[in-house]
Amino acid sequence: WAATKLAPGRMTQALLATNPALVAAAPPAEQQRVAAILAHILPVSRRAAGLIDDTTWAGAPPPYPLERISAPTIAVSFEDDLYGTYAAAKYASERVQHGTLVSYPTGGHVWVGHDAEVWSAVAAFLSAHAE
Repeated sequence: WAATKLAPGRMTQALLATNPALVAAAPPAEQQRVAAILAHILPVSRRAAGLIDDTTWAGAPPPYPLERISAPTIAVSFEDDLYGTYAAAKYASERVQHGTLVSYPTGGHVWVGHDAEVWSAVAAFLSAHAE
């Protein structure tokens, strides 16, 4: 908790895998959204296993037979995500039979500046694949 108050930029970079300068340049509402994400990630000890998984698998996932997945699949990622999820998201979306990639050059792991766009893309994807 103290680190989020004393060094929020470092915590944003370390825990949210997002460039703090990107957050600083965002509109106030977006800064508040990111601050809320940072506040709700605490205590980190409860999320340690998940955070370790994120950093282990996001940038270099093991090979899976993704072409066998026939369900429509959406992957959302940002090229500047400090967890390195972009390459894996692109790889997966290209190999899944009905894969879709939603990506942006900037936004970090918490998609700074693209919240409405991401949810709109997810809604459109779900609507397009509704039965």
